[in-house]
Amino acid sequence: MYAWMRDQLNGAIAFSRLCVIFSALVVLLICSTMIYFEISPGAKKGLMNSLFLSFKKSVTPKERENTEKEISSLILKNSRKLTGEQALRLAKIIVGECREHGLDPLLVLAVIKVESSFRPGVVSKRGAIGLMQVLPSTGNYVAGKMGFSFGGAKSLYDPHVNVRVGIRYLAMLQGRYNSVERALVAYNFGPNRAIVKRAGIESSPPLYVRRIMGLKSRFENEVRGS
Repeated sequence: MYAWMRDQLNGAIAFSRLCVIFSALVVLLICSTMIYFEISPGAKKGLMNSLFLSFKKSVTPKERENTEKEISSLILKNSRKLTGEQALRLAKIIVGECREHGLDPLLVLAVIKVESSFRPGVVSKRGAIGLMQVLPSTGNYVAGKMGFSFGGAKSLYDPHVNVRVGIRYLAMLQGRYNSVERALVAYNFGPNRAIVKRAGIESSPPLYVRRIMGLKSRFENEVRGS
């Protein structure tokens, strides 16, 4: 009799746990659906990309190595300043940072191509430095927000430091605006500009954004064809 009651009790507890788990999944699905249909098309794209990348964090070492080689190959095709060894090291940093912060490595390559044409030593009239054209003030801001050491303006001439700061800054902007297009506008024009808040920016983006998204598509095609 005691054994029968114990089995019944265990069964009831297990059933209750299943009900709690099922209820939580239903609530999560409902909330996700509400959020998805309330946000803009660009934000939907960013949300889906983030979800995809969160699953991709569990890639195998072989998959990661292949991705790094693909990114390294694209860097070498677009840069006359970097050696094969430098390109591979840079690719590893880009892939690692993008996976950690939820960005597409090909998007980052497109930003680098537009910003500096893969020239590590280039400096703009505004004082933006290196591959991702990072301002020293931006480097200080990102370092303070994300809690890592930053060596100042001189360190931005190092391609590896530059892309770490640039990727983290772009990820911060995407998190703020929930839109790749708006994040790119903020990256180019500054996060406080009215153009970032303009309605319909995803459907009619500025030239800067169109150039980057076009390059990203080109890189995607090159990777598929390799």
